[in-house]
Amino acid sequence: MDPDTAGLRSSIEQLVTDLAARQQLLDLLSRVERAGQRAAFSVDRTRKEKEVQFRLLSKTTDDLRQALAETEERVRERTRELSAARDELTELNRTLEQRVAEQVSQLDRLGRLTRFFSPQLSELILAGDAEDPLKSHRREVTVVFVDLRGFTAFAETAEPEEVMGVLREYHAAMGEIILAHEGTLERFTGDGMMIFFNDPVVIPDPHARAVRMAVEMRQRVAGLLDSWRRRGFELDFGVGIAHGYATIGAIGFEGRWDYGAIGTVTNLAARLCGEARPGQILIPRRLLSLVEELVDAEPVGDLTLKGFTRPVPTFSVRALREA
Repeated sequence: MDPDTAGLRSSIEQLVTDLAARQQLLDLLSRVERAGQRAAFSVDRTRKEKEVQFRLLSKTTDDLRQALAETEERVRERTRELSAARDELTELNRTLEQRVAEQVSQLDRLGRLTRFFSPQLSELILAGDAEDPLKSHRREVTVVFVDLRGFTAFAETAEPEEVMGVLREYHAAMGEIILAHEGTLERFTGDGMMIFFNDPVVIPDPHARAVRMAVEMRQRVAGLLDSWRRRGFELDFGVGIAHGYATIGAIGFEGRWDYGAIGTVTNLAARLCGEARPGQILIPRRLLSLVEELVDAEPVGDLTLKGFTRPVPTFSVRALREA
């Protein structure tokens, strides 16, 4: 091989070698570049992930701060409520003894009042809707006296158990009617009872209520009389009613008080009751003028009554007029 050919071949081989090396270098650079891109992408992704994590952490921290603030506010509110409750409890404890004493006093007064008045009237008085009736006062009232005819003779001959049985039946029936008409029971002594209307609570029609009550009593006692007579007890019923002014209040002494009405009107009602024949309801002319549209009455005449200087024109209530 001539020198020129050998040189050319050598140059060609060197060129090929250089080209191969260059290609290798390019391949290496390409791999390095791809590796750099992957590294850059990984770094960028890691940075973004950290940014997301940071934002999440920041939001969580803010939420925790807000939740903590709300919790602290609730704790403060609850503390204020507990403090108020504690103050209220302290005040209740401070006044408990006084309140208990007041309630005991009120119950004691209620017990005294219910001896004389219906439960409804007693509660009205305690509530302040009626004046204290136990203080002496003057009031226009309608007074009713009732008793059983023949009771004294019956009590003398009957056994005590029989007498008590009759009185229990009688008192139960009359008491139910008195409460239904909101009358005030002044007293009862054996078979006799005194009831009045318009005290302690003022009502617009005391006279009409008194007459209606007396008529209902007469009707109820009629049924009792039949039962008693079948047992051989000869009894009957009489009523006297009057209307006028009386002085009313507590009568008695410490430890034993009664509720009483004093005046001519009570005497008149009692005297009329004493004059009433079996089944009669006697009223004076003055009372008749107040209830004449309510009742059917017949004249009895002028009665001379003990304690009254003049005869009293008197009428017997036969029945209530139909409405």
